[in-house]
Amino acid sequence: MVGLVGTAERIFAALSRCDINVMLITQASSEHSICLAVPPHAMAAAKEAIEEEFRREIKDKIVDEVVVW
Repeated sequence: MVGLVGTAERIFAALSRCDINVMLITQASSEHSICLAVPPHAMAAAKEAIEEEFRREIKDKIVDEVVVW
């Protein structure tokens, strides 16, 4: 994710299109990770929306796969 301009913007846009509320977001100062919290009922849809938004970057291994905890 380092050097990818607009990453957080793309995440929020993808989730907004699916009407998913983000309750918390953290981003490492190193730009290596973004963590966010969404309501439990929206977890699967949020993962799918982010993976679709970054499909190409994940495929090209520019961005790691989305991890849900």
